[in-house]
Amino acid sequence: MSFPSLLRGAYDRASSLFPDFVISRQVLRMEQSLANNKSAYSFQLKQGNASTDPPLSVLLNDSDAFVLCALSIGIKKQDTTKSPQQVGNFTVYNYVNSAIFTGVPAGQATEAASLECIYNGKLSFRTGSLERIRPTDTREYKQAPDIQTATISPFGGFGDFGRAWVEQQPTLLIDGSQNNEFTLQLGAGDYTGIAGNYTSGGATTNTALNVLVLQCLGLVIQNGAQAAKRFADSWKA
Repeated sequence: MSFPSLLRGAYDRASSLFPDFVISRQVLRMEQSLANNKSAYSFQLKQGNASTDPPLSVLLNDSDAFVLCALSIGIKKQDTTKSPQQVGNFTVYNYVNSAIFTGVPAGQATEAASLECIYNGKLSFRTGSLERIRPTDTREYKQAPDIQTATISPFGGFGDFGRAWVEQQPTLLIDGSQNNEFTLQLGAGDYTGIAGNYTSGGATTNTALNVLVLQCLGLVIQNGAQAAKRFADSWKA
């Protein structure tokens, strides 16, 4: 699969519908802390839906439109107990690296086993009440290298050729002024260690906790929200 050609095709279609707009490649990023008492996570594409957006978030402006071409589901750690907070100091993995996620709750599923529920779940997307992506298996979003260590990078890169991206077809045209929401439903299982607070010795003292990362690869159309509404029913990429 060639991502440059995927983006080129989407760009050609978008530029013909938005000939007087600035269109550029964009990666949107949404994050949520994992919790052992939570089985579903919702991600809003729109800026300002929460009182405080996570610091690494890249969200869609109300006035812009976005063409969704590919998605990735990742996991990272962050430690907000440090000063300064260690939010961007950890690698995002698109699989469960057992050398990194090492917690062992006594008598329960390990941290790594709990995290596998992310990649045995379902991902869906809706705009308002309209379900635009029906719940789809998240297994294909798990992209693991053959060798896993605590220091190896997830892949050679996370660019257009990175295996972590999963192509979306048809490409969706999204209006930033609307309520656009992804929902990730975890697979049924034991979530005891999913937050990452357990150590390898079984104590609940680990302060580097787990965060779910959803990223969208596509094209942002600056100030294209009104035009996106206009073409929402007629354009299928």
